[in-house]
Amino acid sequence: MALIANAVHPMGLPLLLGRVPHSGIPVWVWDEVAHVSAKAGHGAWHAGSAIILDARDRKDYAERHVPGAINLPYHDFTNAYATVKKKAPSEGHTLIYCYGSGCGLSMRLAKRLLALGYTDLNVLRGGFAAWRMAGYETIAGDKPAQAKEEADESASGPGSLP
Repeated sequence: MALIANAVHPMGLPLLLGRVPHSGIPVWVWDEVAHVSAKAGHGAWHAGSAIILDARDRKDYAERHVPGAINLPYHDFTNAYATVKKKAPSEGHTLIYCYGSGCGLSMRLAKRLLALGYTDLNVLRGGFAAWRMAGYETIAGDKPAQAKEEADESASGPGSLP
């Protein structure tokens, strides 16, 4: 009976050696989402080839975020997505980040976006913490998105990283 229940349960455990879901995220999500380094994420950001989504809470986004990132807080997804979907089309190259390596919000957000038809999803390995540790640009403010050009101008402001 337990084997049958395990087989049909969406979070069933694999019976043979293999990958076990992490943070409650099904294995199929891990297979669909690429995990990229801070360097690769920065390259996509610098080239302007990716839509950047910040899965963290609004307060943390306002304190510091990647320039041009759109705040789509996982815990307020239903309300936030209504305004974000126009700025983040499902067919675009999308990079998602959250707090750091122990944070599962990026993958949870990716799971929701996959269900909405997004296909080119990438999660920043190590999250915002890895971005900052690499010394990449961050800005403060609660604007939904700030242009990269504005970020370049304000990069020398207080609290910015070199």
